[in-house]
Amino acid sequence: MDCLRSFSFISSANENAVSPEIKTWLVGTNNYWLYNSTNPQSTFSPVGFKNINVYSIQTIGNVYSLTSGANGALVEDWTWTIQCIGQNATIGGNVVTGGFSIQNQSIDPTFALSKFSPIINFETPLQSITNFNLTGFRAQGIGAENIANINLAWVIVFNVYYKFEGE
Repeated sequence: MDCLRSFSFISSANENAVSPEIKTWLVGTNNYWLYNSTNPQSTFSPVGFKNINVYSIQTIGNVYSLTSGANGALVEDWTWTIQCIGQNATIGGNVVTGGFSIQNQSIDPTFALSKFSPIINFETPLQSITNFNLTGFRAQGIGAENIANINLAWVIVFNVYYKFEGE
């Protein structure tokens, strides 16, 4: 069996999260918070002579806050939403009306990778991928010293495992 190739791209930033991106609430003496980024999507476009078939995407890194100072907090969990622009590897289907609002997955599937679920593997690869869009970032935690804003920083490496189309 042929080995998969890989490449990486990195998201690294420091952001002071304020309303409406940050929601906070107080339970007893603990300040809890939820951050939902409103930043526009970022796109990574692999460049080569062929499109790629993606077999796996993995995140490695951390999201953290300043642990000292007025805007420090403990980040308990984080999630990145990544959209793969290409052809869906799964079969299509019809949605029958129901109570759970089922929808057909779009041709450009979107996946969530998080601190506790950092990898997604595809038995059948996503085909002809031309772009990777980071469409969302969310973090949650406890211990905000200042519940009006929280300073978040991150360094996340996205590892993509692929084969060239036609191999």
